[in-house]
Amino acid sequence: MPHQNSQLWFHIVWATKDREPLLSRDVISHKLSPLLREIASKNEINLYFVNGYKEHIHCLIRLPSTQSIAEVVKKLKGASSRSINTEDWY
Repeated sequence: MPHQNSQLWFHIVWATKDREPLLSRDVISHKLSPLLREIASKNEINLYFVNGYKEHIHCLIRLPSTQSIAEVVKKLKGASSRSINTEDWY
């Protein structure tokens, strides 16, 4: 029986509410990126790249076929949004 291997790569982009320019370079690189990497690590998400601009974030991830992209996006977006809003990063 042949061995089957699949790799699913996703480029995920999400924006701030009403695309308001709320994110600074400092917030993205020193707060948001480490937070997203920590969430990814805890949830066995292979996060390869995080970047963004004033009103949006980019993530490049690789998932095994056992994980749902919807659940992964929910975890990343939910935790980052919660932290930004509760800790008043902008």
